[in-house]
Amino acid sequence: MTYRILTRYQVTDPGPIIQRAPEVREKVLAAGARRSVLFQPLATGPSVGALAWASAWDSIDAAIEGLAKVYADPAIAVLRDANPVVSRSISKSLLERGDPTGSKFVGVTRFTASSHSERGVDICWEKGQPNGITAIRVSQYISGGETPGSYVALFFTDSLDGWAETVSQVTSDKAFLEEGERTNFSVTSRGLAKIIR
Repeated sequence: MTYRILTRYQVTDPGPIIQRAPEVREKVLAAGARRSVLFQPLATGPSVGALAWASAWDSIDAAIEGLAKVYADPAIAVLRDANPVVSRSISKSLLERGDPTGSKFVGVTRFTASSHSERGVDICWEKGQPNGITAIRVSQYISGGETPGSYVALFFTDSLDGWAETVSQVTSDKAFLEEGERTNFSVTSRGLAKIIR
């Protein structure tokens, strides 16, 4: 099982964090994370002006222990002191399609449903690939986040236009709408973020 930790920081000057993102990512990976990435929200309502650091771990215990080591690093402590934490959430990975390596942007869809739908994700993947969607990741919030128990789908891409076209096609697709009705699917928010590597 993979668990994702997302921490949002309120920043007045994102420059120092963005500049040191590769160094921080290496420290997080050295602490045991599977993956680590910095997101800069572009169109996400109240999260614009924040930065979000995401990491993927084999267990929640490993995540908490690993991040504690990272946060104890004096170089990281300086960045954290200057950029206070706004929120932190933990989600459990449910479905993955494709490979996000090298993608420039991520489209975020938060939603509620009576259960996640593999068929719904397959339809999104089928529609998204021709539009440049390189990967889809679906997780369920288990702590923090907007609503524990709700879901988040990440659409990785190099083209925001391709993401917009995918959303348009999916939301007018008969099979997707029928699957959404079966699972009580309801979008609560959408957003866009730049991936900082």
